[in-house]
Amino acid sequence: MKITRKLVFLPLLVFLFPVVSMGETVDRKELVVRDNLYYKKFSDLPFTGTVTGKQQGEAVEGKRVGVWLNFYSTGQLSSRLHFSSDGIRNGEYVSYTQNGCLWSKGNIVDGKKDGWWFEYREDCGLEKKGQYDNGSRVGQWTIYHQNGKKRIEGTWGIDDSNDNVREGLWVYYFKNGQVHMKGSYKGSSLDGPWFHYNESGDLVRKNIWKNGTVVEDEEY
Repeated sequence: MKITRKLVFLPLLVFLFPVVSMGETVDRKELVVRDNLYYKKFSDLPFTGTVTGKQQGEAVEGKRVGVWLNFYSTGQLSSRLHFSSDGIRNGEYVSYTQNGCLWSKGNIVDGKKDGWWFEYREDCGLEKKGQYDNGSRVGQWTIYHQNGKKRIEGTWGIDDSNDNVREGLWVYYFKNGQVHMKGSYKGSSLDGPWFHYNESGDLVRKNIWKNGTVVEDEEY
């Protein structure tokens, strides 16, 4: 009787909990990229499984999915990025320098930078920050000196040709925080009055631009 019950019970387990065919695990060095898909060497079938080594993550039918990690040869983490089920980069992106400092951080939508992004120097200090829209810089951007004070601040826009252009007021600063020069751009060309100062804050020069050409220039 016991033997009979075992024979009946085992097929029932197989029926209720079928074996899932799991992908294999390979080192990234054993894969090649063809048409943006991962393949094992000497194979024409897109790879499905776990990737290890300097690049780590999951692949489904050759497409990277979920969280992927990239490492320097030292073992230090280089970047962490996310892929949606269709293999497109989506979600938070973070990268690091070889000494472990944050290098860049932001969001990606459909493979393009979108929203706030922060970029850093190798000494771990913030270098610049601003926003992207569909891969193009938009709105106010700020760039910093190594001492943490502002170096440049201005606005980016998109022209009729969908190119990134400087627009409106831009201000450039000395390392001591004093304004170096300020004026406006129109379609990335200097436009209107520009004022130049020394590190003490005194006005030393004024010029007027029209369509990228100086039409008036005056020194003080």
